[in-house]
Amino acid sequence: MNRGAPMKRAFVCVLADGATCVDWGDGRFQDVRTGEFRPMANAPFAHTATDSELEALVRQGLATGYDAQYVYLLPLPEEARKTLD
Repeated sequence: MNRGAPMKRAFVCVLADGATCVDWGDGRFQDVRTGEFRPMANAPFAHTATDSELEALVRQGLATGYDAQYVYLLPLPEEARKTLD
């Protein structure tokens, strides 16, 4: 059994600049290496992550594993949100 947060493989993608990101929808992509949120306009989508790219995430300690449906990612920082102050 894999540890980590399960993320559907379809939502783990590689952008044109080579960054592996989670697609949270609404044009919001989060870099799995830095935790940075990036708007889609700044880095066009390239493709869904391949097995070899996912294996690299496991070797780098950013994911604990993957299977046919899920990638098991280590926790990512939450997106900063404005408060109601």
